[in-house]
Amino acid sequence: MRRSLSAPLLLALVLALAGPCASLRLGDQAAPGSLPAGGANAAAAANATVEKQRLKVVVMVMTAPGAFEWRQLVRKHWQEQARDVQLVGKPVDVVMRFAVGKAPKLPGNMLTAWESTTFGDMAILDVQDGVKEAHSEGQHGGKIWYLFKWALEQFPDADLYFKQDDDNIVNWRIALPTMLDHAWRKPHTLPLERVYMGRLQFEEPGIPCGMGELYGFSKDVVTYGTAFTKPEIMTEDVFTCNWVKGMELWIGEWAVDRGGLLSWPAYENAWIHPVKEKEVYESCFQNLDGCVVEYQWGDHQNITFRWLPDVQAAQLWLAQNSTAKQEVNL
Repeated sequence: MRRSLSAPLLLALVLALAGPCASLRLGDQAAPGSLPAGGANAAAAANATVEKQRLKVVVMVMTAPGAFEWRQLVRKHWQEQARDVQLVGKPVDVVMRFAVGKAPKLPGNMLTAWESTTFGDMAILDVQDGVKEAHSEGQHGGKIWYLFKWALEQFPDADLYFKQDDDNIVNWRIALPTMLDHAWRKPHTLPLERVYMGRLQFEEPGIPCGMGELYGFSKDVVTYGTAFTKPEIMTEDVFTCNWVKGMELWIGEWAVDRGGLLSWPAYENAWIHPVKEKEVYESCFQNLDGCVVEYQWGDHQNITFRWLPDVQAAQLWLAQNSTAKQEVNL
């Protein structure tokens, strides 16, 4: 008589196949302030990766097929956002891909195929997409599941996986260490596991969730989420937050570190959202005093966001401190 694997054993098997993430144990429980370290398996995995000289972070920028001009704007300034990034004392390769589904009409698919061949930074997903103006409607048949599944399959060696809105500008030099510095679990060791970071979704009472503009996970969470769920038509940030909730049913309440989910002003100067106009987007990089947007969401008051890139901030400081110009060469 054949017996099927129980759900906990199946979960353990899938996570074990993910490599270093095999240290995720069933049944761990901890309060937010004292998360489980992962035991001997985690220590062994950390020792196995101690020689890793560089980390990799995959950033999937959610965008619609018809938003070519906006993607060109993001491409123009991407290097400024992703250069010289470090985390836990190691250099980080920040890899960006535009996540695009199938266009409503054939010409749109032909254009995205050309764009993919030309620029090499497209993730064309096997899911129906829409147009930029209706980008959030219906979440495009569960596009977020395909987004993370594609990222995991194409970059299995990555340490962190993020989803970012295309109208969000992120200074990854500041954003990554800022989010990790707020994590509950310290000190930070490799491999990064059970991590959930990004913008805090403040409409989810009791259970912290990431907000659509920016959120990300360690590899073990993405492995669980894509293996044990199927695409659903629902709000994408709630859908992926359910990955964490489901995962904790197996490994223990509060076992996933949500400390890196930040609310304003904790992420000041790390990212700015929403940037809807091209002129404002450009000003974030070209003006010494940065750029400002106001954001009103639901019943909350307007929040004024200011974003100042590192280079511009340094130049402004040097302009105000002329005696330092001889010592610092930008």
